[in-house]
Amino acid sequence: MPRPDFLVKLARALDIPALRLIHLDGEVPDLRALRLQAGLTVPELVAPTNLSAPTYYSWEQGRWTRLPGPSTLEALGRVLHEPADVVAVAFNEAQRLRRRRQGRTKPR
Repeated sequence: MPRPDFLVKLARALDIPALRLIHLDGEVPDLRALRLQAGLTVPELVAPTNLSAPTYYSWEQGRWTRLPGPSTLEALGRVLHEPADVVAVAFNEAQRLRRRRQGRTKPR
């Protein structure tokens, strides 16, 4: 599975939307899908939002315990060209997908 940053670069080279190169597990896009839809790498996303790349990566992987505050959601929304409520839903989807993946890897 290619890294998300590579997918953005590949989509740019092929001149196609990045979302054409990924499979969404659900009907709701997660943070990674929103970022790819915007055609951004993680460094391109975090720079204008004053976030650290490790913090954003953990959010994208569904590793968060408390949803960021409204100002952070709005800042992400501006960069992703989405309303803050869509970004909040994407946070929840990222966490849902992480739990789902963890459920597959646990011994039965």
